[in-house]
Amino acid sequence: MANMGDPTHGRRSLDQDSSPSGADVFRHLISREVRLLDAHVPLRHDTDLNDDIHQLRVCARRLRSELRVMKVVLTPADSEHLNQDLRLFGRQLAPLRDLQVVRDDLTRRCHVLGVHSPLLLEQISVRESALREVVTRYLQSLDARDVIRTIRQLLHDPPLRPRARHRADSLFRDSFNDEVRHFFSRLERVPEDVSLEKLHRLRVYTKRCRYNVEVGETYLPVSPRRMAKTLRQLQEVLGNLHDLSLVLDLLNHSLLDVTSAEKIRENVHVDLVSLMATWRPAAERALHEYSQFRDAE
Repeated sequence: MANMGDPTHGRRSLDQDSSPSGADVFRHLISREVRLLDAHVPLRHDTDLNDDIHQLRVCARRLRSELRVMKVVLTPADSEHLNQDLRLFGRQLAPLRDLQVVRDDLTRRCHVLGVHSPLLLEQISVRESALREVVTRYLQSLDARDVIRTIRQLLHDPPLRPRARHRADSLFRDSFNDEVRHFFSRLERVPEDVSLEKLHRLRVYTKRCRYNVEVGETYLPVSPRRMAKTLRQLQEVLGNLHDLSLVLDLLNHSLLDVTSAEKIRENVHVDLVSLMATWRPAAERALHEYSQFRDAE
């Protein structure tokens, strides 16, 4: 269910530069996001709109994370304004993407379980069409075009402070260590009987930490790649749990007949129980790699 995007996103490719500057890292990361943006905007009828929406959300999330990591070398007003715009940009796309995930899941379950549910799928189709129209209008609006133009301008006129000329390792290491340490301290304290709602919040924190670690792959002398891999795996498990919670929520508010709804709900709960047993081992693997990374520094 969950799609992690490009797993090579943060890997070092700055002409094998062993000591890139803050400006080097910033331009390297932004160039990746601009390429992703150019591949999916404007929306084209000959492409998969679902993938376009997903990739644009990924772009917005990663940019927000990168701006947070890079804040020590960015002019505050420019970066904060763009951060707020990116948050709104992502929120405009989120409902459609979530519904697409739920639709695909329920279509598959109905087929596997032999449940005939034209009314449910019609409900989803009508809602999806309405959301597509909302998203399409938004992406054609002046607000969205301003955000997209600002992102592209980051490559040509980046809002960098003079200190961006310094080595990235010296600029970002302290904030990297603080954020990663804070995340893993939080992860260690998650109780066994944690709720789905709190696991969703953990997913958000995991995603932020993962992006931070992937940025660290571009400049840290000791690569955190193995830690990034386990964070991606943890995020995938938590993302799949969140997707199942969305499916259950839609079932609870659908017009599906009671028998069919209960049959699908029971099937979802089986998957939910199975997944709930996997998030803790995934968390332990991430904690282990974090410990290994600290020892290697």
